[in-house]
Amino acid sequence: MISNPVSILYALIAVPAGIICLMDGFKRWSYYNTTKNTPTSKVEAVAAGFVEVYGEAIPKGDYFKSPFSGRECTFYTYTIEEDSGGKGSWLSLKEGCSDSPFFVEDGTGKIEVDPKDAEVKVENTKTFEVRSKDETPPRIKEFLSEINIPEKTPSLILGPIRDYYDRRYTECIIEEGEKVFVTGTAVPKEGVLSERHEDTLFIKKGDLNEFFYVSDKAEKGALEEIKKRAIISFICGFLVAVIGLAYTFIRMNIL
Repeated sequence: MISNPVSILYALIAVPAGIICLMDGFKRWSYYNTTKNTPTSKVEAVAAGFVEVYGEAIPKGDYFKSPFSGRECTFYTYTIEEDSGGKGSWLSLKEGCSDSPFFVEDGTGKIEVDPKDAEVKVENTKTFEVRSKDETPPRIKEFLSEINIPEKTPSLILGPIRDYYDRRYTECIIEEGEKVFVTGTAVPKEGVLSERHEDTLFIKKGDLNEFFYVSDKAEKGALEEIKKRAIISFICGFLVAVIGLAYTFIRMNIL
């Protein structure tokens, strides 16, 4: 008879989860090698296909106000989390980003970047925690209204007695004048004619090579980030799969 079938079920689930994580490591290592072997192009020399550019991020139009602090920026991502289980067990309630294109300018020209579906890694991050009994700051309240998210989520309703979940708000931004490294796929704009060919292209997530990465570090720093993520996926995937498999075999008296 198999003892503790629930624990064995968890172990069996851990095996494919570990394999998926391991496969993610291989995919990210492939991204690392592709990026490492692709030279960073000057904007004026960019051609259609997988490219890397590095330069100043400037908006296509007016600068944004970041969602929670109201700082001027070219691009932002945000995450809203709730402490639904208590004791810091944060669960994501909503996440998103500014979806308007921006330009990367390096002195030789500028090229448009459509940030939709990009993997963004920036260090300019701010987090705001709002306890259940605290008043939500005005800027955060304004942004919640824009994205149709209620200011508070009830955790308890007993007649006139109400309690709410704690919230955590995190924003990551690319500020005015900040330099960025972008690697993605340059594709032609439909119906656009220009003597400067960089005006006829924009960078997005590719259909064949899906790697699309935006970092506030230069190429060397960005490569280290990509490499680190790949190694973490390798190690975590291998350990989870092996431990899950070994536990299952031991419990089933195979080992």
